[in-house]
Amino acid sequence: MVSHHITTILPPYPLAVLPRKWVMQHGRQLSFLACRCVLCRQVMIRQSLLSQLYDPCCAFLCETCHNLTTWQVPMAKIPTSNRKLPLFAASFYQYPINHALNAFKDKEHLPSFLMLIHALNLLPKPEGASRHNTVIIPVPTTNQRLKHRGFNPTLALARYLSYHWKIPVWQGVVRIDDASHQRGLDRDKRLKNIKNAFYVSKVLSVKQAVLFDDVVTTGATLSAMASALWQTDPDLKMLAVCVAHGRDGFSKLGG
Repeated sequence: MVSHHITTILPPYPLAVLPRKWVMQHGRQLSFLACRCVLCRQVMIRQSLLSQLYDPCCAFLCETCHNLTTWQVPMAKIPTSNRKLPLFAASFYQYPINHALNAFKDKEHLPSFLMLIHALNLLPKPEGASRHNTVIIPVPTTNQRLKHRGFNPTLALARYLSYHWKIPVWQGVVRIDDASHQRGLDRDKRLKNIKNAFYVSKVLSVKQAVLFDDVVTTGATLSAMASALWQTDPDLKMLAVCVAHGRDGFSKLGG
């Protein structure tokens, strides 16, 4: 007796938007699912659509590309005005993550966005965090930068992390328009440039906040943002997460 299998070849993009209800109803009907690694374009065969969607270690990268990348780098600490902010990064800011970040932010490159989702899937959710006690606060952009770029890449990534962790995004921190871009500045210049660049426009009703940025270099932006939040609520518990920070063996922040 010949066994007949249904093999479906899909680009990775539908996997990011398929409703879970559809997946649960129809996913098991597909014996094999084939899609391409968003980095090397190698065809990946999965045993089911369900495993493709819900196994974070094989969602959008093949096993080889996944294993060649360093994930969940050691925790760093960002100095602020009166305490240190723990920082957890999904990976180092080096190939292929740095290329994916730049391509997504500057060119709206969708496969790169899927690689960044792959990285966010590997960030551990803070222990005890839920929609009842925690919010995710993405680093806000300025109106000027939003008009220039056309979209907010940090907010797009934060919204996915919110979906993944089931923790709401809170946008009660505002960035003042006259602060110039942080790219290319050293830590001292970044701190001076970003000082007093944020203010809190709403009352935060929870006791824990996860600050989110796509890339952390010196930590100056998150430091200024955390200081603004602690000025309004000194008892607020905070930590920070990002897609990428530092390079293997080198960080501008202490551990």
